[in-house]
Amino acid sequence: MLRKFFQMTFVGNDRKSLDIYTAVVLGGSDEPKSLNADQFISRLDKKKEFCMRFDFVVNGNDDNEVLSIVSEDVTDVGENTSSIDDRSFLSQVDCIKKVWGQQSEVLYNDQQALRKIYEDPDKLQNCLGDVEENLFVMAGLSQKRMLWIEDVRKEQSGGMKALAIPGGFSPEDYHRPFRNSKESRNRHHPDEGSEKAFYRIFVPQDISLCPGIELLSWVKTTIRFKDRLTDQSLIFNLKKDASKKITYMAPDFTWYFSPPVKSFINYESSSVEATWDRRDFVQPSCKKHDKCSCPIKPEMSRHLPSTRYDNAINPVANKTTVNFRRWTEDEMIGYRQKYRIASKNIFFSPDKFNELDELNIIIDTTDEHNRGNRQYVLGIFISFALAFGIDGSRLESATQFFPLQQLLNRDTQWMLFIILISLNMLIRPPKSVYERKYINWRKWNTRTSVFWIIVMFCLNQSQVIKGWLYNTFAAPFMSWVDGWLYFDINYWWIPQIIFVGILFSNGLYIYKNVGKYHDPILSGWFSGEDIL
Repeated sequence: MLRKFFQMTFVGNDRKSLDIYTAVVLGGSDEPKSLNADQFISRLDKKKEFCMRFDFVVNGNDDNEVLSIVSEDVTDVGENTSSIDDRSFLSQVDCIKKVWGQQSEVLYNDQQALRKIYEDPDKLQNCLGDVEENLFVMAGLSQKRMLWIEDVRKEQSGGMKALAIPGGFSPEDYHRPFRNSKESRNRHHPDEGSEKAFYRIFVPQDISLCPGIELLSWVKTTIRFKDRLTDQSLIFNLKKDASKKITYMAPDFTWYFSPPVKSFINYESSSVEATWDRRDFVQPSCKKHDKCSCPIKPEMSRHLPSTRYDNAINPVANKTTVNFRRWTEDEMIGYRQKYRIASKNIFFSPDKFNELDELNIIIDTTDEHNRGNRQYVLGIFISFALAFGIDGSRLESATQFFPLQQLLNRDTQWMLFIILISLNMLIRPPKSVYERKYINWRKWNTRTSVFWIIVMFCLNQSQVIKGWLYNTFAAPFMSWVDGWLYFDINYWWIPQIIFVGILFSNGLYIYKNVGKYHDPILSGWFSGEDIL
């Protein structure tokens, strides 16, 4: 029984990491009536070997290397901690109530409250039998922080009541193997699917359990990448073990996604695709293949039909945001947009999860809002640069930085410079490992161009800075060169040659990438297609 599955995925503000918070409440039982979510009673007291493993595997990242996958248990304060950790899951009861029901509460050193839960037939169905015989076990349980979960708003869904203790936690993290920085990135890229980590949630072995006890876990998994996540789409694949001996139920399944601060996704073009594990029989009467009494069992075929759910990812209002401290302090959730899958349209009953083979959540990360903002800010920059630079007196003081003024005057060269640097910032290179050089090239062009503007209009106009640079660097260099040469040279040729190099580098970058640019107007100019 995966009674609660709550997963929140944050993209780091540097776009180089994923912070995945997974909160689950799970139990297990061999009793036949446990196949009904309303009547399910966990019997972990008889299944001390019970364990559930959560794997994190990164695929399809040939152009971006995974540095590490690390999981951290943040459920409770820990046994050896005397002071309460106000950032742990169980210390934030108000937030838990918003997520899992206003009737939820944390029990600690309260045997009376624990006994009332077991004696109430509307809560744990008197699963304990004679309470007096289990007082010793209950006394030991009360020393642990326990979470009673109840949500009367979802009672008709079934399976919304549970009593859970923090489960044992055993992680196996991933760290990128050491590789010589001079070695080829492509030749030594890890095999597909080898960048993986996992953690286990298991029954604590140091305490006796009563019937009805389930395991609670809240784990933060951080996946760090070498480069920024620049993919046009992110695909999150949730897959469960397809063992025939296990029946799954998930009455409360929730999945959230949050892009970086002040960013959005195109949720209308995002979608969810579910693949269902179904088996057909030649003889329809033999539904339970393992219990078929025929001398020769009929053939059973397994097929995996898929269902695509469009408009299944929707934005979440900020007023419904749950402000766990880790989310407000580490993830800045108050400044983020949040999205949620409409899971009720997919898992309309608790046992529907058992038919699921895998769930693909396809996030379209095309940020039209951010793109429009970027172009707007770039337009302001161009207008300011043109108005600032074309001023006659200002360009007059920077005349020595412009070469060949008899061919092109300084006003024309300045406008050409602004056009090239603007297109350089606007045109983004293809996102491929083989085109990584273009990303670095674009950064270099942008930085050198901005630095050139600072030199021309800031450093060159400051008498103090200009004098210090001349006495410290320029005068010794010129004296050294004059000692080797037998003729005079114009040292302004050096900044003029650098200026020509910046223009050439920006122009070549634009020529190499403009045909692949995603804007149809710019690419249409160079491809010869009808841009209208």
